[in-house]
Amino acid sequence: MFITEVYQKLPHPLLTFIVVKKRHHTRFFMLDDQQRTINVPPGLVVDTDIVHPGQFSFFLNSHKALQGTNRPALYHVLYDEIQFTADELQLLTYYLCFTDPRSSTSEAIPSLIHQADLAASNARDLFPERDK
Repeated sequence: MFITEVYQKLPHPLLTFIVVKKRHHTRFFMLDDQQRTINVPPGLVVDTDIVHPGQFSFFLNSHKALQGTNRPALYHVLYDEIQFTADELQLLTYYLCFTDPRSSTSEAIPSLIHQADLAASNARDLFPERDK
């Protein structure tokens, strides 16, 4: 039996690919009782009006700003075999922001994304001559 035949007979996991973008210029504000702008609360999801109308994307503010202005993360779903509903995927990404072992509060992005970013940064430092 060839390897490709064996591979085709194995069960394949269902996949969902999401791109998380933190470096953008979108900010959200609320007005308090004195009509001053304040940060939006953690857990706020914006998935209508300002996102792409034909693609599955949303902004999620998952953390409370300790200083300055909150910067919500932009989540863009590229591929979804699992067929999450919008609410399920937004809740899952919000819960993943609480899984960072170095923090007792929620983070701006899921800890898996944060750890991958740190690993890429460390690898870049190991091979500076390949940055060209």
